[in-house]
Amino acid sequence: MSRHHLSPFECPKCKTEYEIKVWESLNAELSPDAKIQLLEDKLFTSKCPNCSADNTVIYPILYHDMKNKTMIQLVFNTEGEESFRNTINKIKNNPNLPDIAVDSDYSYRVVFNANDFMEKIYILENNLDDRVIEIVKLVIKTTYVEKNPEINDSIMLFDPVTPYRLAIFINGKGTYSLELDMALYDKLAEAYKSKITEKSVDIMCINQNWAISVLDYEDEV
Repeated sequence: MSRHHLSPFECPKCKTEYEIKVWESLNAELSPDAKIQLLEDKLFTSKCPNCSADNTVIYPILYHDMKNKTMIQLVFNTEGEESFRNTINKIKNNPNLPDIAVDSDYSYRVVFNANDFMEKIYILENNLDDRVIEIVKLVIKTTYVEKNPEINDSIMLFDPVTPYRLAIFINGKGTYSLELDMALYDKLAEAYKSKITEKSVDIMCINQNWAISVLDYEDEV
């Protein structure tokens, strides 16, 4: 089920108070229009009725994709993560809860910022595996870090253009783009297939630190 409510908001530009729609949960199949807004980067944006300023408001939200059997929860702290984990455990222990139908094939993800939230959804929409994407990112970083040490502290995000690319944000250096090597993606998916499965048990945070554990690297990022 999708759930939303109206919440008071003050425009930072003109100080006008108005109400914005806040989604607590968004079911992709039950709320297709909202899903489109999300994919078009419009769900978190509202227009001030007084000055017409476009205001962005990021809030915790659960994205539920029944087709791909995945739930992605955006939180801002470990308390939010723990709350989501408790909710999932409750669902697993009560499979007949109204409005919720999950099974053992479901995947659960927790992210801590809007960029990672959108990336997970874009990856899902393109029928890719976010776990393999994180491993690809790590391999790229370790390959280029000697000649470009600043890449070690960069942020890499999947870009769902054609062909697929990785957007690389380097602090103080700008934004770069690198085509996603699908041959490398397939090679890593096959080479680490069993390890990916092993390291995914009861894990909701699939990020660079998770990728490090799969490749047996020592340093967390």
